[in-house]
Amino acid sequence: MPIPNRFSASGPSPLSPAMGHYDGDAAKSDSTDLAEVCREIYVGVGGDVKVSDTSGAAVTFKNVPAGSFLTGFFTRIWATGTTASSIVIGV
Repeated sequence: MPIPNRFSASGPSPLSPAMGHYDGDAAKSDSTDLAEVCREIYVGVGGDVKVSDTSGAAVTFKNVPAGSFLTGFFTRIWATGTTASSIVIGV
């Protein structure tokens, strides 16, 4: 029997929390975008996180502390330029 989900009827909005989570370390790539746009990135082990956003801009968040969340609409987590690890992406 499925677990009841009282939030399923409301649907996602840009302000709602992520509804699915994936291994961000496995998704790091210099040539391939994420399977879908993500709305948050959790950083388990601190460092730099280089991302591309939906405008196509690439930016590096420097010295992101462990346990931090980066919020936005991201299309790629770059392998080169990302030193942080234990990353989880939320969609």
